[in-house]
Amino acid sequence: MTKKTHGQDAQATGENPGRDAHATRKIEHLMVRDFKGIRLVEITPEGDLHEIRGDAGQGKTGILDAIRAAFTGADKDMVRQGADEAEIELRLSQETIHRIISGEDGKNQVMVTGADGAPIERVKDFLRAIYNPATLTPLEIVRLGGGESRGRTERLRQQRDLLLESLRVTLTEEDVIATVRGLGAEYVAALAEIHCDDIAFEQHPFAVCRAFEQACYEFRKDKNAAWEHSKHQLEDCPPPKKAASCSLEEAQAREEEAIEAYHAAKARAGNMAEQRRWAQALEIQVRNGNAELPKRGIVETRLEENKARKKAIGAEIESLRQRLNKLTIEQSEVQGAILNDSDQLGWITAHEARQADLEWIRAELADAGEEEDVEALETAMRSMQDEVQVCRQQERHDWAVLIMTAARERVEVFTRLVELFRDDLPKALLAQAELPCDGLSVDDEKIMIHDVPLHQLGTSEQIRVGVMLWAAMNPQCGFMPIDGAESLGREDLLALWEAAAERDLQLIMTFVDATARPGPSRTVMQAGEAVELGR
Repeated sequence: MTKKTHGQDAQATGENPGRDAHATRKIEHLMVRDFKGIRLVEITPEGDLHEIRGDAGQGKTGILDAIRAAFTGADKDMVRQGADEAEIELRLSQETIHRIISGEDGKNQVMVTGADGAPIERVKDFLRAIYNPATLTPLEIVRLGGGESRGRTERLRQQRDLLLESLRVTLTEEDVIATVRGLGAEYVAALAEIHCDDIAFEQHPFAVCRAFEQACYEFRKDKNAAWEHSKHQLEDCPPPKKAASCSLEEAQAREEEAIEAYHAAKARAGNMAEQRRWAQALEIQVRNGNAELPKRGIVETRLEENKARKKAIGAEIESLRQRLNKLTIEQSEVQGAILNDSDQLGWITAHEARQADLEWIRAELADAGEEEDVEALETAMRSMQDEVQVCRQQERHDWAVLIMTAARERVEVFTRLVELFRDDLPKALLAQAELPCDGLSVDDEKIMIHDVPLHQLGTSEQIRVGVMLWAAMNPQCGFMPIDGAESLGREDLLALWEAAAERDLQLIMTFVDATARPGPSRTVMQAGEAVELGR
């Protein structure tokens, strides 16, 4: 942001000696060439009223635009089509303004000379001090306040803004920063986020306020969008139906413990069930063995006897060949008994092993203590998993609330900045300004005269106030352009004339009048040129 302030040079009117800085300037002669639809027109007003008449579209308003352009400049679009440049020469009662506008690039060449022919220095400041284009003419005041009700509020706000831009007040970058700092550090930080470097302080302070207001408003739209998005996110993250009993971290830790306990118990329960099935099978086999198998001692004794007998028989075979056949048969019978006893002894050994296994399993089951409630552990695990989900949902909801609250607070900050630059700061500037007439005040939307909205006054009264405002806002300008004066009735024209005469203002007025004839105080326009006298 540049630090040059409006008003620093607003009173500068050049530095030529002998020029009365407080005298008003009236128009003595005007020459316009190739401007808008005008080919060539020269006007020399006589007295304080000069009429510009003619049919619609003949160049009447172009003459008033040329007067304004003499002070404010114009672009290449104002050069008549087909011409290389436009030229305006405006001779005032004390100075002469000569301006040339290029039709190629729109550059303006302007020179202002005093009554002695010497050039005026600081031309822009001089011209700005004489003629303020932002000042409303009386008819513009009436038109903005009149018409249909639709759009009137905006027209009244425009009327108010134009008046405010006519007031001579100052505003610096330091003033803006100090005012924002008064709201709080968060507002200073918020304003720093907005790209305001292109807001030039050499424009009128109320225009600066509007530029800041618009920048804050546009930035607030983004913050509003972020707020709306955060509200939708909050809708997608509702709070849980029941309150969380602990934090998410605690719930997750408890969930892990419950899962581990459940799965360990489930594994142990599965292993013990298998062992129970094995024990049941062994019990059946042991029970059957107890009923069917002989005693171990009997079988062992019998086995030993048969082994001894076999040995004795084998020894006797050699000596008792004569008894070979008989003993061979007997040997076969003994061999069968041995095989039978060996089988039974194997069954007894297996039976005893099963008994030992059964006793071991029973000991293991006895040592295991009370059986765990796996279903209860599963229920506890599921409960903690639900608790974790509740905590997560609560955390998402709390975060969404935090985001939405922060977004809303940001919107409120920029809303306050918009209000500051739209209302508070302009009102503060207005309080330091010298108002152009008694009873004048400005509210948020309109101009007031003694607490009555300006547009509610009668047309003639509005015109008188308008003349008063024009004279106050342009203290060195002795003329007032009025476009479309044919819209005024007789009483309104009289009110305009009387109010202008009271303030020694020269009226340059246009009328749509297809039958008008030129005269000493009347110029008639036709096809962009003035009709000659006698035609």
